[in-house]
Amino acid sequence: MLRIILQWLGVAIILVSIGGWWLLDGYGCAFNTSGCARLLPRLTREVVKVLTIPIGLGLLLIVLARRKS
Repeated sequence: MLRIILQWLGVAIILVSIGGWWLLDGYGCAFNTSGCARLLPRLTREVVKVLTIPIGLGLLLIVLARRKS
């Protein structure tokens, strides 16, 4: 049961971090006075730096939950 919880927690961390990035990038795009026609958010170097920790943590939780011991 603990393994299932850890695995879903890892998935949730990854999805929330990517979803938050998507919403925050869209929020900035919505207040652009010249408009914005893109659908996908921009993947910049700063975004990669910020998302590395939560995605790494989520992947670590998934791997630990799936490991046989």
